[in-house]
Amino acid sequence: MTSPFIWTPVLIGLLLTGCADSGPSGLQRIAEDAAEARGGYGFLVAITDAAGKSNTATAGVDAAGAPMTDDVTWHIGSVTKTFVAVVIMQLAEEGLLSLDDRAGSYVDHEFVPAEATLFDLLHHSSGVPDYVDDEEWVSLMRSCPDESPNTYDYVAQKPLFEPGREWSYSNTNYLLLGEVIERVTGMPPETVIRQRIIEPIGLADTYMADVETGQPPVPAVADFFDTGFGPIECETAPVGGVTGTDSRMVSSVDDLDAFFRALFGGELVSEKSLEEMTSENYVGSDESGYGLGIIHLLEPPADDVDIWANGGGVVGYKTLVMYDLRSKTTVIAMTPTGRDIQEQEDILRWTFGQGSGTTPTVSS
Repeated sequence: MTSPFIWTPVLIGLLLTGCADSGPSGLQRIAEDAAEARGGYGFLVAITDAAGKSNTATAGVDAAGAPMTDDVTWHIGSVTKTFVAVVIMQLAEEGLLSLDDRAGSYVDHEFVPAEATLFDLLHHSSGVPDYVDDEEWVSLMRSCPDESPNTYDYVAQKPLFEPGREWSYSNTNYLLLGEVIERVTGMPPETVIRQRIIEPIGLADTYMADVETGQPPVPAVADFFDTGFGPIECETAPVGGVTGTDSRMVSSVDDLDAFFRALFGGELVSEKSLEEMTSENYVGSDESGYGLGIIHLLEPPADDVDIWANGGGVVGYKTLVMYDLRSKTTVIAMTPTGRDIQEQEDILRWTFGQGSGTTPTVSS
């Protein structure tokens, strides 16, 4: 069972620690240490270069006691937002919407500021509050509710700030973008994502949970609230809001690698749109690294790298996906537990070599 409780992506400096050796055994050691830190439960890391050569390491077991493998699927949490951002950029390219359009022209909610634009939703500069910040909602999720709540009922009505003036991560923004997609196309957002991304680039394992089916996610072994290791006790599966477009996708190593390569390889959006998605000239980007649906690692651990990433977290699953623009290398890590992927420092140093200073962490 999973819940829509999403951790906000934050860039956090981690102290450098000793890195394992640079060969495949070093990556395996990182995975084994990560699993040991999670009570023997699972950890997966996969690194693929521009030629398609991969190094993978798995360790630990899932909730059913089966050894972790690198072909599992899992809930990718807020990495869903990158898929949504791509669709919005495609619709803008086709003239079906403009990022300067007022969000209120597409969605009807009192908590959406009149001046907020679609760009503001994409960039988290709308001022729309995050439902995750509502204590009543958190308490409800802890109680294992019998029915899925309407997430919008837990969004504060007062904006956090005037749109476009500040930056504050809000999962609500991407739930609203799911509504925008449906309003513009006349189809549910999961159908649009499938037609515009999943099918054209041949993703075999990616789907929207609760409304689509696919290979079941690897069983998770710790709950989102980090109350201890063990099977998740809730029997219900509250969805991630009205549309699920903030957090509810399931995917795999191969599919996430293919998706990020297609995005940065020009297969999904135009060069101009990609430049907009990865611009650093937006409010708050110098501190958060956030562009449009994707995050810039502001202090990578090695020279001559330029890494864009996203991370995700829902009950029992944590995900990290990174792509280096210069070497065209993907780095994907996941754990079917509630623990953040704090091992990313060692993973990045193994991948790109020793660096100096600290490396930001992307967790959500």
